[in-house]
Amino acid sequence: MSRPVIHGVDASPYTMSARLGFEEKGVDHELAAMRVGDTKQPAHLARHPFGRVPVLEHDGFTLYETQAILRYRISAMP
Repeated sequence: MSRPVIHGVDASPYTMSARLGFEEKGVDHELAAMRVGDTKQPAHLARHPFGRVPVLEHDGFTLYETQAILRYRISAMP
């Protein structure tokens, strides 16, 4: 199983919430830090159609929206 990657702006409370959820569970993850203006670039819009953060990529699976990411880590991570 590969290490999860969270794409997000480090100062975003939504990105921080997703990362905190991973920290609480003890799940090693990587932050793919973005700048605020990067959220509307084509590369990020391919990950999240609304251009928001965070986005989770894990083993070829992509998930966006903080609450969905937090639920995913509870049900899918060891």
